[in-house]
Amino acid sequence: MKSINGIHLPGSYITLNKWINFSNLNSNSRYLDVACTTGIKSRTISELTGCKALGVDISKKSIQSAIFNKEMYTPEADVEYHNIDATKFHPKEKFSHISFGASLRFFDNPKKMLEHSLKDLLSTNGFYWLRNFM
Repeated sequence: MKSINGIHLPGSYITLNKWINFSNLNSNSRYLDVACTTGIKSRTISELTGCKALGVDISKKSIQSAIFNKEMYTPEADVEYHNIDATKFHPKEKFSHISFGASLRFFDNPKKMLEHSLKDLLSTNGFYWLRNFM
């Protein structure tokens, strides 16, 4: 755990804050959390910035968990969760920010998913958040 001014913060909280600041994620942003699992990133980012967030996951149990956690911990956050396959997702509006975390390793074809997200999901001058997935 990291400390700032004597306050202990989990590493994920610090990482999220860095991404928020470095990518200018704010209340005008549209954020997509791919393979959101429990929804921690989308909940926290929406709560901290006021952005509109969407978490998607192919796992029904993950989406149920994300919805429960949102209702329990951040009911005021502007975030929705949907049980969909991200490779087949075609939203009406593109997103200014997309995070994959380390989830790309779970896609059958990570390159195809990245190409789909660049073409159909990410807005011009948008931001990705990726981790090494090899």
